[in-house]
Amino acid sequence: MRVGNDIVDLTDPGNRGKSRDSRYVSRVFTPAERKRIESFPEPDVLLWSLWAGKEAAFKVLAKKNPALPFIPRNYEVHLDDYGLRGTSTEAGTCNPHVEGAVLTPEGAVPLRVYRRCTYIHALALSEGEEFFDYVFWRVEVLPELKGVDSLEVESRIVREALKRCVATHLGWNQKEMEIRRTESGSRPGPPRLYYQGKRTTLDLSLSHDGHFGAYAVLMLSPDDRPSTSDKPELSCRAEDATLQ
Repeated sequence: MRVGNDIVDLTDPGNRGKSRDSRYVSRVFTPAERKRIESFPEPDVLLWSLWAGKEAAFKVLAKKNPALPFIPRNYEVHLDDYGLRGTSTEAGTCNPHVEGAVLTPEGAVPLRVYRRCTYIHALALSEGEEFFDYVFWRVEVLPELKGVDSLEVESRIVREALKRCVATHLGWNQKEMEIRRTESGSRPGPPRLYYQGKRTTLDLSLSHDGHFGAYAVLMLSPDDRPSTSDKPELSCRAEDATLQ
């Protein structure tokens, strides 16, 4: 059983208005997806929801087949688009998650997408949607960073946040935890969690974009399973929407 997650910062200048980039849209999305984006009231929201779903599904499949190429148009996301509507930063409301699936060359991948005022977060699994209850996840607001090493610092912040929460839940010593990634061909392999030098059975996924980082941990052992999934609040505070 494997998990994948992806996050997109809707406030990032590079992400705004991407639905108007016809070359990008044609390269990444299927004809059916393009029609949905064009007719959606907030095309950027749907575009990034579909993209996050593709990324999350690919992360799941790449764990089984590291040589698998990522060709976004070969991954078609099926969601209840209507469930992504209606989030209002002025009213301070957000929608619950939207369920769906990603149709891939390797088969269908179960998907959940969370639309918030300032970000899109997607979770994907290698098996049935009932196993989403075994996933512990969180979205973190990253500090403002400047400099050439900002991406590495952001990645380290997300890794440490994951280790901190796993340590708290399982009673492990965070200092004895390590997240390793081995090279897999031309790209880094998936993250793996080690404790006291031994690889654990927990499956991980890490992501960061703009102001946000996110992680997901799949805990299948009854001793490891969280009592409840750590889901964000279904409300948007003003500071979340404006990032002030």
